[in-house]
Amino acid sequence: MAESYANSIGEVSVERSSFGIAEDDPFLEAEKQWYDLEFDTGSPEFQVGPGMAKVRSMVRDHYATVRLELVDSLSGEAGGGWELLAERPYRSRTGKVEVWSLFSGPAGISLDLAASESDFVVQVFRSGGADAKSRDAALVGVPRGLEEYLIRFAPMSE
Repeated sequence: MAESYANSIGEVSVERSSFGIAEDDPFLEAEKQWYDLEFDTGSPEFQVGPGMAKVRSMVRDHYATVRLELVDSLSGEAGGGWELLAERPYRSRTGKVEVWSLFSGPAGISLDLAASESDFVVQVFRSGGADAKSRDAALVGVPRGLEEYLIRFAPMSE
């Protein structure tokens, strides 16, 4: 298992089945923003671009727990109950990533990658997704605790 040397954890409002990671304010005028990233068939749950990423949930509107980790190296496993959704190259523009909701803005979960304008590999794990989809229709209000995400960043090897 990879050793974490920086991490941040909190809840994000998953709106319209998505949330994102951005290094700049994604609501500022820009060429492309994280919520414009199109999901492809190679990884329908995760899409990444320079300085941003987008995660698709199995549940429409709820609060998910998200943990960001900076690790020295990646492992294809995260321990019991975690499903690896994707592993992708990630280009950091600022050295600090932050979790954002589609409409609610920053979720208060950020991670200092300790190196701006650097290349990383990012892994996204999910826990609880299989049960969450079947329970979604029966829930009233905005539920919590249906899904958890672990998003790991590791410096790219030379």
